[in-house]
Amino acid sequence: WEILAQAEHDELAKSILVTDSSNLIEKIQTTLAEEIPKLERRGILKASLKTSGRIILVNSLEEGIKIVNKLAPEHVSVQTQNAEEVAGNIYNGGAVFVGSFSPVALGDYWAGPSHVLPTSRTARFASPLGVYEFLKRSSWIQYSESKIRREAEKIEILAEAEGLTAHAGSIKIRSRRSFHQ
Repeated sequence: WEILAQAEHDELAKSILVTDSSNLIEKIQTTLAEEIPKLERRGILKASLKTSGRIILVNSLEEGIKIVNKLAPEHVSVQTQNAEEVAGNIYNGGAVFVGSFSPVALGDYWAGPSHVLPTSRTARFASPLGVYEFLKRSSWIQYSESKIRREAEKIEILAEAEGLTAHAGSIKIRSRRSFHQ
């Protein structure tokens, strides 16, 4: 049902099964064939699965985990015997649903995390919408005179490599002589 739940969103929705079980693939294909005609959005389901539905048979769970992390899906449903262990290795999923009793719809409607998730593989570098997007933060940098003197030469090299000699100069003046504000 997770595949159906994703595919019913729209005709471009991606629904991908990654498994190491050819028996599971057969069962899912049978279930899809039986259930799609019964569902209200069967036209969308058929179009979505035809254009964007995929089944990927892997040799091992480790291979499957690598593929999922490359795909960086919006939702990941981990349904294996060792679901927690496998899910612990999924680091590029917008939301990871762990175990047979944690369907994606639970996260959509009830469980509480943000439903605004990174799509189109952006889970590789983006997170679900959270409170941090609404907070203003600043960085606070404070070095002592002895610390700037120890690090100055390395910083100057970086600045000069970029051709930013005034940046290098702002380090030099603080590290080569006494500088008091």
